[in-house]
Amino acid sequence: MNKVKDVYRRIPRIPKLPYLLIVLVIVALSGIFGYRHFHIAHVVIAKNNLNSKHQSSPSQPPQTHPAQSNGQTFPVPDNVPAGSIKNYTLITENENYMIQELDGAYKITLYPIINNPSESASYQQELHDYKQAALQYMTQHGINVKKVSITYDPPEAAQD
Repeated sequence: MNKVKDVYRRIPRIPKLPYLLIVLVIVALSGIFGYRHFHIAHVVIAKNNLNSKHQSSPSQPPQTHPAQSNGQTFPVPDNVPAGSIKNYTLITENENYMIQELDGAYKITLYPIINNPSESASYQQELHDYKQAALQYMTQHGINVKKVSITYDPPEAAQD
């Protein structure tokens, strides 16, 4: 047993600090190299993507045509058919409903709120109340709601 201790004592102790510094330098250099490699590759890819976008599609403003609805003129993309935008006249709008007119026919859009299925009863009640308020507004402004064509949005309001 003493022989083992003697052999162990004869082996010179190697200072740990130089090895630690060497390892730290290697780690730092590999980190710098890795960052530069990643950064340069990323910049090159980004530049290639930017160049390919500019070459493949020249920047042209989208083609539009004018449309009218609710007394306002606004641009509409050419891929939207001109006849699909109806030129409604806005009669009134508030937080509960909107009334529009087109060629003597009326459209009433109601805004009841439903956040989840458990609120179905309150949604139906709001739908009924807002519809009645819109019809009352029309009646007060000289529109005979029994003789004009009225469509509703949402459509289930027509069943009330």
